[in-house]
Order: sequence, then structure tokens, then C-alpha cells
Amino acid sequence: MTDEPASLPIDATSTQRWRRVALVAAKILVVLLGIWLAIAALRQVNWAQVGDGLGRLVWWEILVVALIVMARQVVNASTLLILLPGLRFSSALSTALSGTLIQTLSPPPADTVLRLSILRSYNIETTRGAAVLVLDTVVFYIARFVAPIVGLVLALWALPLEPIQIWMAVGGAAAAAVLIGSLAVISKGEQIAGRFGRRVGELVKRLRSSIDPEAWAVAMTRFQRESATGMARRIGLATPTMLGFVAVDCAVLVACLRFVGVPGSDIGYLAVLAALLCLYPLTVFPFAGLGVLDASLIVLINAEGIVAQPDLVAALVIWRAATLLLPLIPGLVALIYWRTRQGTSA
Repeated sequence: MTDEPASLPIDATSTQRWRRVALVAAKILVVLLGIWLAIAALRQVNWAQVGDGLGRLVWWEILVVALIVMARQVVNASTLLILLPGLRFSSALSTALSGTLIQTLSPPPADTVLRLSILRSYNIETTRGAAVLVLDTVVFYIARFVAPIVGLVLALWALPLEPIQIWMAVGGAAAAAVLIGSLAVISKGEQIAGRFGRRVGELVKRLRSSIDPEAWAVAMTRFQRESATGMARRIGLATPTMLGFVAVDCAVLVACLRFVGVPGSDIGYLAVLAALLCLYPLTVFPFAGLGVLDASLIVLINAEGIVAQPDLVAALVIWRAATLLLPLIPGLVALIYWRTRQGTSA
């Protein structure tokens, strides 16, 4: 009688351990797949010609790309203004830029901790700030999952339709529906939100034993209390704004293609937008899907027209450098300014 109960926790612990191992293994496989795809694509590239393509850019073209990237970051910060009425634009921009810097250089939840600290310094109460950051993250994912649907519509006119585009659109629609449905459930009241949080916590606990479902229930109740008022309206405004961020990201790529010498006669720029939008959910992977997204994008873009691969890779290199590295500069400036301001006020 005493041995059997004792064996149950051991079995449960063993099962949870294997689930954690399987989860880590799956993440490693995804990363390795991305590396393999990137290497397979890049091995076919004439890098001397890529260097020639990069060297074609003149100073004003670099300036144009930088300005579009800055507009991209401003749009990214605008969702905070919608989700947190009363927040000043400068405060939202500082929070978003600093968070982007830390998100790029440090693993989560370092960026969330920093954003919350910055919002708190602007007299935003902690629980309210945390609820807004959760909504901002949800909007981030909804926009990325809706993007393939828009891309599929564009592809009907601009690209030979590929199965991957249909599957990405279907998967994106399903994921967006789950997120929106979850928000709808949470908005119905604190008790329902608490039960929902507890249930989700129980499911997650099967993968990570340290999860406390009751803590999730409390957190979800607090989130509902802080964010339920006007949630549908704010999400309805913030999601198109984040889709605007995605559109500006596409504009950066189109500009890069044009500046390295890829004319619209070789490849329709609308086809580029359709391809990138269809694959945009891949940006949820580390470094915005670097490797996986790029290799897939080359395949879809080449399906529309014949373009010199070195020129295409050169444009992608510039796009990646512009969208991943350029935002770090204003992010560093914003973070230093905020730190200095905090030190002065202290």
C-alpha cells in the first residue's frame, strides 16, 4: 500500500521530464532545419556577385531604406498608444525601441521586464502595464497569423499558387481564431477568465511541471480586470496598425530589390508582397525567422519571375541588416536616455 502511491509521482516526474526533453528536441530540430535550408540556399549563391549588388547602393538609397525602417518602428510603437490610452507618443516610442533592443540581444522575458519598468516610470500602474503588454503581444501574433490570408488574396493575382501558401493561410486563420476566441472568453467576466486561466495552466503544466494553474487563474483574472473595458475596440484598432507594420516591412524589401537593380519587369513587386505576407508567420522564430524565411522566400519569389539569384540574395541581405540591425541604434539611444532620466530623477 505504501509503495504504489510513492511510484506515481516518480512516473509523473519521468513523463514530464521526457516531455521537456521532447520539447527541447523539437526546438533544436526547427533551428537545425532553418540552418540547413539557409546553407542549402546560400551554397548556390555567387557571393562575389552579391558583393557587387551591395556595392551598387548609393548614399541616398541607404538613407531611404533607413527612413522606411524608422517609419516601421514608429508604426510598431503606435499599438501601445491604442492599447494604453493617455500614453504619450514619446513614451510609447521609447518603450518599443528599448524593448526591441533587449528582445534582439537577450532571451525572454528580459524585454517584457524592461518594457514594464519603462511603463512604470511613466506612472503606469504595474498590473495595468502588464495587461497592456500581454494585449500587445497578442496583437503581434494575430497580425502575423492574418498576414498569410492577405498574402493568399494577393497571390491569386500575382503568383502561381503554391500549396504552401494555402496551408500557411489556413494555419494562420486557425491560429488567429484561437487567439481571438481566447480573448472573447476572457472578456466575459473575472470568474470565466479565472477558470480559463486555470484550464490553460493545467494543459501547460503537462509540458512544464513548474507551472502553477492557480497562479495562472489569478493572473488571468487580474488581466481581465485591467483590460476587459474596451478590449474589442482596442484590439480591432491595434491589429490593423500592426498589419501596417508588416506592410512597411514589405516595403523595405521592395525598396532593397529596386536599389540592387531588380526591376519590376523581372519580378512583379506585388508578387514580392504576396510571398512575404504568406510566409510572415515564420518571423515568430528567433531573429525573425532568419534562414527559414529567407530560403522559403527565394523559392516563392522565383516562382513568379526569373531574377538573378545574387541580386535577390543581395536584396535580402540588405533587408535583414536594415530590419534587424538598424533598429538597435535608436533602441540603444532610447535606453540610455531612459536610464539617464531615471538616474537624474532618483
